[in-house]
Amino acid sequence: MKKLFIPVLLLLFNSCYNSSDPDQLNINTDLIQNVPVSSNVTNAYSYVIAADNFTSEHNLTLDFDSTSFVCSLTIAAYKAGTLDVQIFNKDSSETFVRKINSGTVITEFPSFKPEKLHLVLDQFTGNVSLSLASDD
Repeated sequence: MKKLFIPVLLLLFNSCYNSSDPDQLNINTDLIQNVPVSSNVTNAYSYVIAADNFTSEHNLTLDFDSTSFVCSLTIAAYKAGTLDVQIFNKDSSETFVRKINSGTVITEFPSFKPEKLHLVLDQFTGNVSLSLASDD
């Protein structure tokens, strides 16, 4: 299941538009900067933003049935600021914590039931894509 999930996830992200060159999209990016798009449904959570000196804090309750999950975090076009991601189980005895201040790709399979998410962007400039999904 783990080996299949990542290629499928990459295929979904790459198929969102036909060109790999954002300049060919003819979209005024000033209109979409600093507007996060997120989805929090049973066994899945996603957060995407094209940030420009963006500061925000999110505390969410996650709705997962499984005891393990896939976490995929991609930071592209990083220029400044920090991103803190903290994922906790019910009693906070198990955590997934990352502090990001550079471009990176992280894919991990933590083995606990995610219950809470704390996400902080502090004067962040760059593109963030965070996905959590059940590993069952």
